[in-house]
Amino acid sequence: MISSYLHDDSSTGLAIGSLDASTTFGVPLGSFQNILLLTPFFRADFLSSSAVFDLPSEVYETGVRGFWRKTLSDRLSTMAIVTPGVRTDFRNSDGAVRLFGLGLLTWQAVPERLSLSGGAVYTGRDDFPVLPAAGILWTPSSEWKIDVQFPSPRISRRLMKDGQNSELWGYLSGVFGGNTWAVQRASGLNDQLTIRDLRLMLGLEQLLPENQSAFMECGLVFDRSFTWESGAEETPLDSTWVLRAGVSF
Repeated sequence: MISSYLHDDSSTGLAIGSLDASTTFGVPLGSFQNILLLTPFFRADFLSSSAVFDLPSEVYETGVRGFWRKTLSDRLSTMAIVTPGVRTDFRNSDGAVRLFGLGLLTWQAVPERLSLSGGAVYTGRDDFPVLPAAGILWTPSSEWKIDVQFPSPRISRRLMKDGQNSELWGYLSGVFGGNTWAVQRASGLNDQLTIRDLRLMLGLEQLLPENQSAFMECGLVFDRSFTWESGAEETPLDSTWVLRAGVSF
């Protein structure tokens, strides 16, 4: 479960509150060493904006995320994520079915220390439908993780460790935010809305046994805008801040 609030003056800008819920289970593909992870999810974004923007008050996304990883050799592995879903305000279904996909090949240059990866991301968005996915994951010690991966880099530092009970990590991350939804405008026109932003986040994450965790983060949101598929010009938005928190159990 994740909740977030992106601040803005709703009379002149765009504020967004979000709720995201999901659950994960595994499906063995022939053996328990070859597992497909399936994650059904539902997300709601609540938009507060000026009436002149003609934006819907809510947009939604629901679907199932599939994750599969296969070890090809001692140092080489591949990973795939495929997420068919529906992104809509539930008033327009034209173009609401969207697909997210990620394919990644990873080579362990120095086992458990340094890995190199490369691949591609299909976002299912109108503004940037395809992005490269490449980078380096460096673990110089048990207290540092430096994940320089485009489009979501992250540097993490372990702050506390309570034996096998818990670990507390601090991190700095970059996020390429936004999405595309099928919506119906006030005029009745069916259209595609794309919201975009970039984020620089600072956060804390507590790791607990049995894959349980909790996090809190805040950050700067900039390069904000929204566009319509129908051809209107991009509408820029002011930079602002965001708060996010979540739990996994």
